[in-house]
Amino acid sequence: MGYGAHLSRDVGGGRLLPKMDHLVCFLPASIMLGATGGRTLAEAHSLPGWTDDKERQVELAMELMKTCWAMYAVTLTGLAPEIAWFDVAEADLDPRPGDRRPLGRRSRNGLAAWKGDVIIKPRDAHNLQRPETVESLFVMWRVTENPLYREWGWQIFQSFQRWAYVGPSKGYTSLHHVNVVPPRPRDNMESF
Repeated sequence: MGYGAHLSRDVGGGRLLPKMDHLVCFLPASIMLGATGGRTLAEAHSLPGWTDDKERQVELAMELMKTCWAMYAVTLTGLAPEIAWFDVAEADLDPRPGDRRPLGRRSRNGLAAWKGDVIIKPRDAHNLQRPETVESLFVMWRVTENPLYREWGWQIFQSFQRWAYVGPSKGYTSLHHVNVVPPRPRDNMESF
């Protein structure tokens, strides 16, 4: 299960909801830039002010980025839904500030594991061509210099080209359902 699942609370501040909106995917870049000051990770590590706290922030950014990528990777179209839900243990939904999974324990890497963890509900399965994940992938690649982030971005670009591109004079369209192939277009192109 990804870290993003811990970001949503039920109305009234009670139990956590095991869900993540695509909009959350701007956070990996923001956290990484905050930790490194926009320097490459190698440069930031060599600074005298580098701390264990900054290292934990970098790890959080990487884990959250993996969750954002998984929202794309688990679908039939390779495009993310607006909202993803996660299969979690009920105990993980109790609010216990400061008592979350330690950052030293990473999420699973296999796509099969993510396919079992990510749940896409029909009302949340639309894709609005949001840029947050790809923007974060670009920053993560520039800061970490890890080509994996560039590869993930390329995969997402190819999925948009395959399923959302409607022609040179028409551009791209939002889609009704990311797990239906071919997806039905919405005949709109968002301004963001």
